[in-house]
Amino acid sequence: METDAPAPDDPLRNDGPEPLLQNELNRVILEGILDEPPALKSTPSGGWIAKLVLVHHSRQGDRIWALRLPVTATGKLAEFCRTLPSGQRLRVVGALDQKRWMREGRTRWGGVELTAESVERLETLEQAHDGAPSL
Repeated sequence: METDAPAPDDPLRNDGPEPLLQNELNRVILEGILDEPPALKSTPSGGWIAKLVLVHHSRQGDRIWALRLPVTATGKLAEFCRTLPSGQRLRVVGALDQKRWMREGRTRWGGVELTAESVERLETLEQAHDGAPSL
């Protein structure tokens, strides 16, 4: 049986009165390109959830790395994301979350995703150079 509830052996489980970590920050600002149109679904309570994939490229030495990161947006932010076209440059601010579930009495770990607090459209390179003289 699968559930999103923390398992008894989950190292992230905190049943005590004090927070596990008081001075750690989980805040991410990531810019990239929307890989495909967002998948939007409604919740039983009438809210919205949007699932996106953001592709971020970074240079490390002479290599360029591509990171494909799943992003989840909820509520009005999910409704906004519904309007975003594939290929749109975005800035997403949010927090990292690792998916985990229980199976056969043990915690299983899934991938990491970004839970969005804000999503901002950015100009594409073509838009930024539109009307500007070529070099």
